[in-house]
Amino acid sequence: MQGRGSFSTAKATFISLMTMFLENDDEGVGQHLKPATDRMLTRIKDVYLYILDNGTVTTESLAEEFGITHRTVQRDLNVLEYNELITSPVRGKWTTTAKKVKLTS
Repeated sequence: MQGRGSFSTAKATFISLMTMFLENDDEGVGQHLKPATDRMLTRIKDVYLYILDNGTVTTESLAEEFGITHRTVQRDLNVLEYNELITSPVRGKWTTTAKKVKLTS
């Protein structure tokens, strides 16, 4: 990711867990995580699916849709962007990339 500092080990681990969750939802990855972590992973997956379903969305619309703060939205978007699942074509707007993701549920 350009223009941003490197992620700490904890964030890199979180990103790996998020990717596993997206790829292996049918295997119950979330069952082995703390409830708060499971909620975060579920929310990030839901944010990704919302963007996938709605095309280009704004940060504002995500905050309203999920009832979360702009800072929480930005953290979730950073995880998705780091994993090359979304991109921002214009400041404050987000869309999915062509990267393939195996989603099951």
